[in-house]
Amino acid sequence: KKMVDRVVCPSYLFIRCTESTRYLLSKYAPFVKGFIKDHARIEDNSRITPFAYITDQQMDDFRSMVEQSEMPVTIDPSSIKRGDKVKVGAGPLKGLQGYVLHDGEGKTIFAICINILGSARVEIPISYLEYT
Repeated sequence: KKMVDRVVCPSYLFIRCTESTRYLLSKYAPFVKGFIKDHARIEDNSRITPFAYITDQQMDDFRSMVEQSEMPVTIDPSSIKRGDKVKVGAGPLKGLQGYVLHDGEGKTIFAICINILGSARVEIPISYLEYT
């Protein structure tokens, strides 16, 4: 295991819980200030904003990226800009699928989508990537 040297998602706690557990946490856990809501997904005509949800696959991919990457992982709150869909074919992130982006400095950035948060991004050698 690696020693954590910086926080990737400050002020966020990722949990899987029932609605009743969420209610108890919001009422009795002083460290919980609230839960993220998905304002883009209002259910029916009730105007009730549902709570944010990250799929198991997205969470597994994010965890793999954070645990196995040799470069720092960052969170970009904007949505992923459409780029080439790729799969990592070599290196510690082998098997992950996401998007390839290029920053203004000519670096290759690999990104995975994480609902609500936006995207997790990491610099990666372009030779590690292959088209899906």
